[in-house]
Amino acid sequence: QEKPPVARVTLSLKTSEAVNWQEISSLDKRVLRLRLAAGPLYAVTGRIIVLDPGHGGSDPGAIGPTGMQEKDFNLAVALLAAEELRRRGAQVFLTREEDRYVDLYARTAQANSLGAAVFVSIHGNAAESPQMAPVKAGTSTYWYAPADNPVLGPQREKRRLLAQCLQKILVDNLGRKDLGLYTANFAVLRTATMPAVLVEVAFVSNPEEEGLMRTEWFREVAAKAIVEGLESYFQQAE
Repeated sequence: QEKPPVARVTLSLKTSEAVNWQEISSLDKRVLRLRLAAGPLYAVTGRIIVLDPGHGGSDPGAIGPTGMQEKDFNLAVALLAAEELRRRGAQVFLTREEDRYVDLYARTAQANSLGAAVFVSIHGNAAESPQMAPVKAGTSTYWYAPADNPVLGPQREKRRLLAQCLQKILVDNLGRKDLGLYTANFAVLRTATMPAVLVEVAFVSNPEEEGLMRTEWFREVAAKAIVEGLESYFQQAE
């Protein structure tokens, strides 16, 4: 109908079985996608997922040019991602749900004790020097799995896949420069006994990206991208 403008879409499915569906709208509300599934709608349903908002409490992480503290961005994105994952039926645990300090080893100890399927540490990046701050920008993801490590080596392909899935969807949705994947012997990657990654969503030290990281919409898009990255991973990892 024209006033008010309303359109109706009807799908005729060649099955008598119940079909689960999800409506996915683009951010500008101009594109509508439908996800159909005969079984569970979400690949994350029933999975134990640990989200790790980096830093916290006495450890602010990187601090932006106008004073934004990385720890606040990390927690905001983690809480939004946890909310959406729980809506999709995942069992989500956060290493912190408020502004408090958590030891690095305690973070993965929690995930290990829960028997989590994945561990995702959420961070903002920072330039190595003040001179580089205006030009260093973009998104990157870290993973770690030395082939000769008896625990991490057998997870090598899954850890790489998890990093690839999150990196791709973060870049696709945030539109920041794709800095690619890196391997690093970070404590949270080394001591997690399940596939684990650390995402650097954007540079807190970059004036433009710090401004984006302050906005609710950027945080929401980052959180949704993490969720969709996990969906993509679980769909491919089985």
